Amino acid sequence: MVCALHGIDGRPPGAFLIGGVARVVVLQDCTFLINSACHTIGRQPYSIRCSARDSFLLALFTFGEGYHNYHHEFQHDYRNGVKPWNFDPTKWIIWSLSRVRLTAKLRRVPAQKIRVAEENRDLENGATPPDAVTAAFVRYQQTGGRV
Repeated sequence: MVCALHGIDGRPPGAFLIGGVARVVVLQDCTFLINSACHTIGRQPYSIRCSARDSFLLALFTFGEGYHNYHHEFQHDYRNGVKPWNFDPTKWIIWSLSRVRLTAKLRRVPAQKIRVAEENRDLENGATPPDAVTAAFVRYQQTGGRV
């Protein structure tokens, strides 16, 4: 690429700046743009402690990295999209590489732990736990409507 640009520009410094520096700047800007979008667009199904979000639309452009909320909550899992309908081709590539022994010891978060994170997400924001609401309603019924 640098040689081709040198032929167009005719000067080595221009070829270096366009082929080297500009390429890195554009790549970094795209990376930061995607990361910013992953912290702005979408839902927070696992945790609201950080701004990371899950977005199917962003997952299409980033090959699964759009499920950023899961990635922040369970950093050690090799997957980003854990639901069957989540678009995460990177997960399948890593899994396929493990089948031919090019990767090993893939870490997976247990399904129960994921379920607990989904159920407790609202509690992080100070919401009343469902069991407490049910218990209060049962007490209300037992006392004949008196609190």
